[in-house]
Parts: sequence; structure tokens; C-alpha cells
Amino acid sequence: MQSSASCLLILCSLVVLSSGLSQRQDERHHHGTTELKTEETYIPPGCETARKTQVGDLIDVKYVLRLPDGTGFAQAATYKFRLGQGEVIEGWDKGLVGMCVGENRKLIVPSNMGFGGNEYDPDRESNDPNAQRLRIPPHSVLIFDTEILSIE
Repeated sequence: MQSSASCLLILCSLVVLSSGLSQRQDERHHHGTTELKTEETYIPPGCETARKTQVGDLIDVKYVLRLPDGTGFAQAATYKFRLGQGEVIEGWDKGLVGMCVGENRKLIVPSNMGFGGNEYDPDRESNDPNAQRLRIPPHSVLIFDTEILSIE
């Protein structure tokens, strides 16, 4: 009986240890990454034959930004720019290529394709006292939920 209890205790300890290890590996997955990761979260009907974004296009993107710890903007924002011209972070220039209007894609942007070693406060110049503040620490992985609104 005592032997069974000891085995059960050891087994429970191993399960707890392995679940903690798995969680730390998941955290390192985001923090230690140097490659852009993309995931299509919605592909509208007809997208297979529709015009897709390509370098040089003027595109309008709706996005929500968050950090791996879950902090981020509560509301979606939009941004219009010329794709592949260095007007935005490299993660967007590469991660938004090949999408159709209405398509949704999650981008997990490593620090080296985001703001790198620089701290960033997108609301720094805002005069809106109700603007939500999101300070992005240096070397942050950025997670964007995006949707293409238009392609010109």
C-alpha cells in the first residue's frame, strides 16, 4: 500500500513538472523566435480567385495589436500604407503579402522584424486624453490580428 502511494506521488510530481516545462517552452516559443509566423484565421468565399496583395499595393489594414502576455489595444485600428516599401515594420511588409480583401491573418512578429531594441509608444503624440496607452518594451514579440479592408 505504501509503495502504491509512493508511485502515485512520483507520477503526480512528474505530471506537474512536465506541465510547467511545457508552459515555459510555449513562452520561449514567442519570446525567442526570430521568424515571422502567420496563421490564416478567416478566408472569405472567392478569395482563391480574388486579387491578392502584392509589393507596391496601397492597402488598408484593420488590426488589433497585443503582446504575448495579453496586453494590447482594446479596439481595432486601421492603417493605410504601401506594402513592401518600408513604411511599416518588416513583419507587416512580409506578413500581409498574398491576402485578399476580407481575409484575416494572425501575425506573430519577432522583435527583429518589429521595433527591435527600441521602446515604442504608439500613442505618444496623441492629444486624446482617453487614448489607451500601450508601451511596447524593447525586444518585444508583437501579435497582430489583421484584416485587409482594401487593395489599390
